[in-house]
Amino acid sequence: MNRFLDYLLELEPLIDGFQHIQHPTLLQTAVNAKLDFLLPFREHGPSRVNSRGPRGAFHSGHSATWAGLFSGLIFRGVTFASPFAQSATSTTYFRDVSAWDAECAKYTSPPEFFFCNPWAYSKRKSKRSESLVTEYWAAIHVLDCPNWEANTANGNYAFKSCYDFLKQTSPSRFQEIGPLVGFLLAGDFSYTGVVQSPTVDDVGEIIRGINKGGVKGLELLGLVRPREKGTGRAFKMASMVEVKAGFSKLQGFLDTKLTAAQKAHMIFDPIMSENSLCKLTRVVKAKMFVI
Repeated sequence: MNRFLDYLLELEPLIDGFQHIQHPTLLQTAVNAKLDFLLPFREHGPSRVNSRGPRGAFHSGHSATWAGLFSGLIFRGVTFASPFAQSATSTTYFRDVSAWDAECAKYTSPPEFFFCNPWAYSKRKSKRSESLVTEYWAAIHVLDCPNWEANTANGNYAFKSCYDFLKQTSPSRFQEIGPLVGFLLAGDFSYTGVVQSPTVDDVGEIIRGINKGGVKGLELLGLVRPREKGTGRAFKMASMVEVKAGFSKLQGFLDTKLTAAQKAHMIFDPIMSENSLCKLTRVVKAKMFVI
């Protein structure tokens, strides 16, 4: 776990801007080139910073509305980590589809993938595209869609309830919003205050359910047993109890080792820790950092 702490502290200066680092390390330089994809401090990535601005999807007052839900879906399902989302001049809050169309029309001959980065969450190309915008608008207006405004009116919407709503896959409620992206979006809404913040236990449980970078990060740190080859293509991996315990141990360690100022600077919480685990697996795999 000490190496994980080293990793966070080495990258913390990027929060204040690469230009302020006099002698950047190779890791700092590499992460700075792909902040949305590699920065462990999710709330300081360019897409997230812009999304919280006055014209952003998650600006105060937007998120507890149907338009806020619509805008959040577009942000996570379409525009995240695209040049459009990373630009401070972009509007990412949309009252309806026509507002989206009007914003897109401001850009003459935009390059391919300007509005949508299909590789935002993985090196594998996804099915993300601008065509999802109209699908999201239709999906929030079907009769059986839970009342978003009623659920978020008082800030009492439980994190796991919001997560279950967003990630529904049988049948799929929102295309390209599965367990991982649903967790990210629920996290975005929790920072606005319309959804309750998740507990350490909540995030540990969700990490095990997603079974991606979060679990792999815990494996790298030796906090859960590494997965083993099972029958066929299946893998035997750490149980729910083991993953929750491992994540809780990591969270407690960081809470003790980081100063109050560092935690405030990083926006340290269980959501940040999950994000940091995912980013750790990427830099270790790319041989940018050694555990």
